[in-house]
Amino acid sequence: MTRMWGNDPKRLSWLRLNGAHKETHQAAGCIKKGKFKQLMGHVRKGQVAIHLLKVYHDQLAEEMLRRGYNHNTPFPYNDLPKIGFLDIDENKRELKRRGESLEVRKGEHDNKN
Repeated sequence: MTRMWGNDPKRLSWLRLNGAHKETHQAAGCIKKGKFKQLMGHVRKGQVAIHLLKVYHDQLAEEMLRRGYNHNTPFPYNDLPKIGFLDIDENKRELKRRGESLEVRKGEHDNKN
């Protein structure tokens, strides 16, 4: 999982938007299988708040639709346990250290893949 959790989906490049969307479903799969342990490293680092996964998924899906992409994968849970937190500032610093950007490049919304 990447350290972009909690960042505004409108600021994500298409690659990051799509990746974050997939990660919400991966996390849901872990939860569904009772494998919270696999998410705990991300939880401890402030990369994911379990109880906000559906909210974040829905924001990502809304942005996907706004950009003209299809979204056919609803999030499978409504009530998730309140586990974790988001350290958005640290997440942004980590991306910057990696030389990555959250910013959408000019014209990217027009490049449907």
